[in-house]
Amino acid sequence: MRCPTAIVCLAMLFALGAPVGGADGPARGALGSAGVRSYRDLVLGDRPVAYYRLDERGGTVAHDSGPHHFDGTFGRRVRVGQPRLIADAPRSAEFQGANVSSAAEDIRVPRTPAFELRNAISYELWVDPYSVDPHGKNAGDITLVSYGDDLNPDKQHCRWELGLDAHSHVFNLQMVIYGHSTEPVSIRHPRGLLAATIDRLTGDKRVAREFYGAAGSVGYPAPHRLYQLVSTYDGETIRMYVNGALNNELPVHGVIDGYTARDGLSIGGEYANINPVFYGRIGEVSIYDHVLTAAQIRAHYEAGVRGATIGATDSHSFPARRRN
Repeated sequence: MRCPTAIVCLAMLFALGAPVGGADGPARGALGSAGVRSYRDLVLGDRPVAYYRLDERGGTVAHDSGPHHFDGTFGRRVRVGQPRLIADAPRSAEFQGANVSSAAEDIRVPRTPAFELRNAISYELWVDPYSVDPHGKNAGDITLVSYGDDLNPDKQHCRWELGLDAHSHVFNLQMVIYGHSTEPVSIRHPRGLLAATIDRLTGDKRVAREFYGAAGSVGYPAPHRLYQLVSTYDGETIRMYVNGALNNELPVHGVIDGYTARDGLSIGGEYANINPVFYGRIGEVSIYDHVLTAAQIRAHYEAGVRGATIGATDSHSFPARRRN
């Protein structure tokens, strides 16, 4: 997502994770020896609109395991059948970090109104970044998952997104929210960025009608670590969870809006074909038309690492690392 020239983008910082590794886990959908539900069963039980495991052995179809079968297409340079990220998924997809996003470099799902969520949304995925910097010469933000295009009325590339900030090298979530807030609209907001188109009729710069909101967690991500990332919005607050724990929240009242017929879902790159492609592996992308609870998010995390030889680490147990 790119901001208009009048808006300075800021993402909150964070990092934390667990080392990636381990052998294949149990079969998909299987119960553990103690009858514990698998990650797949937990996700499907929480009623996703779409669920992309990205565990295909080959082919060009990114299958939606959810109820609506909003299948997508793997770009020809996306490497399928790569080592798994979580305990009960045998494979993941690898992205090559190309200089510019394109249909050849990432995963695309055509527009559907089911993804055009306004005041209740959650989206989740697991990632192993090989690098937290742009892999090529493009200095734009790196997209992990997003929905939107670049011809929206407010000129944002997407309506909602989770990615890597190109300048601060942190994970952040971004949303375009039409509404209002009594929070300071300032780069110095303590929890993230509230940049806005000010409603000129009020004359009050603390009240705005269109927000570009960004929030993340405190700290910095590291290469070759496993991260469960979850973003939610309930019409009042956007929240970021990392490895099963709430890391940050940013209050803004309104709805995600400005959707157009050109929008679409992209994974690993940006639908607008401007910013760079993620360099690393992604799996288990799920989208919900409701807000996941903290308990559900924690249960997903625990199921994802259960039974795998991956060092599970809570996100809040790591201090922020100073950058030079």
